[in-house]
Amino acid sequence: MKRLLIVDDNEQNRYLLEVLLQGNGYEVQTAVNGAEALQQARRQPPDMIITDILMPVMDGFQLCRQWKRDENLKQIPLIFYTATYTDTRDEALALDLGADKFIRKPADPDDFMAAIHGLIRNPATQASASRDTHTLDEGGASQLYSERLVNKLEKKMLDLENEVNARRQAETALSHSQQRLMMALKAGRMGIWEWNLSANDFHWGEEVEEIFGLPPGEFGGTYEAFLDLVHPEDRDMVAQTITETLENSGSASQQYFTFSHRIHRPKGHIQWVENRGRILCDPSGRPVRMLGTTMDVTDHKTAEEERIRLVTVVEQAAESIIMTDRRGNINYVNPVFERISGYQREDILGKNFRFFKSDRHDDKFYQDMWRTISGGQVWSGRITNRMRDGKERQFETTIYPIRDHFNQIVNFVSINHDVTQELYLEERLRQSQKMEAIGSLAGGIAHDFNNILSAITGYTELSLMETSEGTLLEANLQEALRATDLVKQILAFSRQSENELKPIQLTPIVIEALKLLRSTLPTTIDIHHRIASNLKNVLADATQVHQIIMNLCTNAAHAMRDAGGMLKFTLDNVDLDADLTAFHPDLNPGPHVRLTVSDTGHGMTPDIMAAIFDPYFTTKEKGEGTGLGLAVVHGIVRSYGGDITCYSEPGQGCTFHVYLPAIEPRPSADQQPAKPLPVGHERILFVDDEPSLTEMNKQRLEALGYTVVTKTSSLEALEMLNQRPDAFDLVITDMTMPNMTGDKFAEKIIALRPQMPIVMATGFSEQMSERQALDLGIKAFLMKPTILRDLAETVRRVLDEKLQPN
Repeated sequence: MKRLLIVDDNEQNRYLLEVLLQGNGYEVQTAVNGAEALQQARRQPPDMIITDILMPVMDGFQLCRQWKRDENLKQIPLIFYTATYTDTRDEALALDLGADKFIRKPADPDDFMAAIHGLIRNPATQASASRDTHTLDEGGASQLYSERLVNKLEKKMLDLENEVNARRQAETALSHSQQRLMMALKAGRMGIWEWNLSANDFHWGEEVEEIFGLPPGEFGGTYEAFLDLVHPEDRDMVAQTITETLENSGSASQQYFTFSHRIHRPKGHIQWVENRGRILCDPSGRPVRMLGTTMDVTDHKTAEEERIRLVTVVEQAAESIIMTDRRGNINYVNPVFERISGYQREDILGKNFRFFKSDRHDDKFYQDMWRTISGGQVWSGRITNRMRDGKERQFETTIYPIRDHFNQIVNFVSINHDVTQELYLEERLRQSQKMEAIGSLAGGIAHDFNNILSAITGYTELSLMETSEGTLLEANLQEALRATDLVKQILAFSRQSENELKPIQLTPIVIEALKLLRSTLPTTIDIHHRIASNLKNVLADATQVHQIIMNLCTNAAHAMRDAGGMLKFTLDNVDLDADLTAFHPDLNPGPHVRLTVSDTGHGMTPDIMAAIFDPYFTTKEKGEGTGLGLAVVHGIVRSYGGDITCYSEPGQGCTFHVYLPAIEPRPSADQQPAKPLPVGHERILFVDDEPSLTEMNKQRLEALGYTVVTKTSSLEALEMLNQRPDAFDLVITDMTMPNMTGDKFAEKIIALRPQMPIVMATGFSEQMSERQALDLGIKAFLMKPTILRDLAETVRRVLDEKLQPN
C-alpha cells in the first residue's frame, strides 16, 4: 500500500483529504507544517507528499526547496494543493522550485485522484515533464520566492485590514441591533433566558427579572427557584409541561414549545406570562439546553378574559343580537336569534339585514332608520320582522353604530327584544278591560231589567192560571223567557253571571246546528265537517254552545256570500302543551276539545282582527249585525275556562279555534216526568223594594196556598220581626234594597231567630253570589226573573228541610 504524507495547518482540510485518500486505498500520514513534514519524511520517506503553501514555521515553498535539496527525498513526488497561492506566477514559482504538480483548491475529487494516481504510477515522467518546463537558479528562486511572499503578505495584510474593518462594522451593527433588541424586549415586556440542563443553571436576562418583579441578581438561578415563583395553582401544570416537552424533544417538531402560566410578584400581585423557545440537543439527541423568551401577557390575558366574558354575555343574552358590517350584511348572530327566527347561523351570515323585512313598514321607515345609524346615532323603535316560517314577530329594537380607533363606523349592532307575546297579552288585557267595562254597564242594568222581566213573567203565569185559553199568554211568557236568556248572554260575555254548566257531548249539538245551517245558507257555500269519533265531554251549557257554533258559522258564511266558498267545521280532541298555553293565559295545559271553523272568504286585516271581540264592533252594513255576536261568544268561552283564537290574512280566509277544557264523561240522570207544583199553608214574609214585584209574588205564593205578608222596606220588615219573631215560617228577601241590603237584613234575622229559613232573590248583584249567600246561612238563592215552578219548588224544599231533624 502506497503511503502519502499530507501537510496542512488546517485540521479540517487534513481530515477531508485523509478520508479521500484512504477511501482510494492509500495509507496516510499528516503534518501541520513543513518542518514537521521533513522530520517525518527523513525518518520514514513517503511515496508522495501533498502540501499546502501558506503554513506557520515553514511554508510550502520552503519545504519544497528543502525537499529537492535532500538526496534521499528529491525523487519523491511533491504536489502543491493550495487555496491561497492561486496566481499563475505562484504556480510558475512552485514548478521552478521543483514541485511535480500544482493543484488549486477546491479540486474535483476525480480529477484530484487522477493526478495522484498518475504520479504514483510514473513519477519520473510526470516529474521530468514538470521540471523540464521550468528552470530557475538558486538566486532567481530566492528572489521570486521573496517577491511572491511579500505580495502575499501585502495581500494578507490588506485582507486582514478589510476583515478588521468589516468586523468592526459588524460589531457596531451588532451592538446597535442588540440595543434595538433590548429596547424592543423592554417595550414588549419580554425577556430572554437560558437553562443548562446538565448543570441546572438557569440564566435570566434583566428583563425577565423585571417581569418577575425581582431585583437584579436575586433570582436563585435554578429550575427549582423558577418553580417557586410560579403560581401554586399552576406549578404542577408547568412542571408537567416542561417534563413532557423534554421527553418529546427527540422529534424536530417537538423541540419548540409555548406555554402560559401565572406568577406571584413580591407584593402579591398576580401576572400572566407566556414562555416560548426551543430545546437544543447533542448529536445523540439528548436535550442539553433550553433557550427561550418570557413575555408579560397580563394585559392580553385580561383583555382575552374580558372578551370571553363579553362573548358569553352576548351568547347567553336573553335578547336577539345581530351584528352587520357597514353595508348591513350580517356577520354575527347569537343563539337567541337562531331560536326566535328559525334560521341557523350558517344560513344567515353574509345576507343583508333587509332579508327580514316585512310589509308592515314603508320605505320611509327604513330610510329614516338607515339615515340615523349611518350618521353615527343610535336608533330605537319597534320593528316587525318576518321569520323563517313566514310568520311575523314584533321587536323593540336598538341599533348602535360601532366605530374603530380611527372613529370610522365599521359595524352596526342590533339588540332586539321580542315583544310579540307581550303585545299579544297587552291586547288581550285591553280586550278583557273592554269586556269588564261593558260588563259593568250590563251588570248595572241587569238588576232593573230582571225586575221588569220578573213582573212580566210572574203576571203572565198568574194569568195562565186563571184562563183556559192561554195561547197568547204562553207566547208572551216564552218571549219574556227569551228576554231573560238575552240578559244572561249579555252577562255571559262580561263573565258576571254563572250559567248552569253540565257535562255535555258536543256531537249532537254540532249536528243539529249544521242541519240548521245547511237549510239556511246559500248553495254556493259548501259545508264540510269532520267530527272525532271518541270526542271527550266538556262542562258547558248546550244552548250557549249552540249559540257559539251558529255565530261563528254565520259570520263565516257572511264572508263568502258574494263569491261562495267552503265552510269547514272540525271537532277533535287536543292535548295543549306549555308552549301554546304561554300565549293563552286563560288556558291550562292538558286535554281540550277543539272546535274549528274556517272559511275561504275575503279574510281580515290585522287592524280588524284586533277588534273583532270588541262589543258592538262590526264590519257588516247597518242593520246586518249588532257587533255583540263574537263578544258574547268570547265571554261564553272564557266563562268555561277556555279560549278562542283567530288567524286571518286579507284574501286568505279566516280560521277560528275554540278550546274548551275536556272532562271525563258522567252518566246522565234519567229524565223525570213533570210533577204538579208543590203547595203549602205556611206563613211567608216577602220583602222587595219594588211594589209591583211584592204584589205579584204575593199573588203567586197565595195561589200555592201560602199566607203571605209583603214589605217594600227591609227596615220595616226587621221591625215587624223584632215584634213578632215567631209570626213567620219563611222569609224571602231581595238583595239590592235601599237603607239595608238583603245580606245585612239576613244577618239580623239569623241573629234574632237562628232557625228562621231565608231565601234570597236578586236580579243581579256584584256583592252576592249563591255561594256567598249559603255561607251566610241563607238556605236558597234565586235569580230573577223566577218562574213559578222554580219559586214553588224552592219554597217547598226549604220549608221541608226546616221540619227535618239535623
